[in-house]
Amino acid sequence: MVRFCRDNGTLFGCGMAAWATPYMADVINWVRQGNIGPLTSASIPGGLPVEVSGAGCVQIGSLRLLTGMDVVWVEGYTLPEIPGYVADGTAAEESDVPAFGKLGLSGGIECAIARPEPGRTSTHVSVEGENGKVFCSRPLPVLIQGNGASSRPVQPEFLQHSDLDLFDLTIQRLLDAHESGKEPLSSGDDFRHSLEVAIGLVRSSCTGHERVSLPLSDRSLKLLPHPYRLNGGDVAGWETIGYTGPPTMDF
Repeated sequence: MVRFCRDNGTLFGCGMAAWATPYMADVINWVRQGNIGPLTSASIPGGLPVEVSGAGCVQIGSLRLLTGMDVVWVEGYTLPEIPGYVADGTAAEESDVPAFGKLGLSGGIECAIARPEPGRTSTHVSVEGENGKVFCSRPLPVLIQGNGASSRPVQPEFLQHSDLDLFDLTIQRLLDAHESGKEPLSSGDDFRHSLEVAIGLVRSSCTGHERVSLPLSDRSLKLLPHPYRLNGGDVAGWETIGYTGPPTMDF
C-alpha cells in the first residue's frame, strides 16, 4: 500500500501516533529542533500491555516520529494473551499479545520497552538527549532541559495555548500534506514500520529472545489482529472490545 501510494503520488496518512498525548506534534517539533541536544536513548515506560501491534503500534509509531529513526533490530519478550484479544487457534508466533524488550534504532541509540505492570506510569514514550529529557504523557508532557543539578523543567510557548481538538489536528495534517506534497505526520509508512517492529518482537520471543534484524527478510511473516480490528464491530460484535454498540454521532 505504501509503495503503491508513493508510485502514484497519493498521500497516505494513517493512525494517530502524533496525537496520542496532548501537544505531541508540538513536542516532536521541539525535539527535532535540538532543544535537548542529540538523542542518547529512548523508552516506552509502560510497555505494550494489551497488543504489541493492535494498540502498541501507536507507541512504536510515536517513537519513530519523536526520534526520526527507524528500528533496525529487536529483542522481544511476550506475556500471555489478554482474554478476548486473540482469536482462538492463533499460533503463538502470529498472536497479537502484550510485549516488551529492546529496540535498536538507526541513529545508534536503543529504546527500552518496559515489562507491562499494573499501575505503571502513563508515559506514552520518552526520549533522552545530551541536554535534557522529554516525557510524552498525560495530562501534559514533561520537558526537561539540562543535566544533573542544573536540569530544570521548561514550558515552551506552545504549552501556553489550548491543545486543539484531536480531529481538527487530523484534518489539518492532511491539508498541510496536500499543500506541501510531503507525507503527512503519522503516515502509512510509519504504521507499516510499526507492524514490522511488532512482528519482530513476537518472532524474537518465540525463538529464545534472539535478536531479529529489520527489515524482515521473510516478508510473509504476520500478526493476526483482534477480531474487532480485523472484521469490524458489526461482524465481530461491538462488545468484543468493550463497546455497547456502534458509535453515535450527534449533529
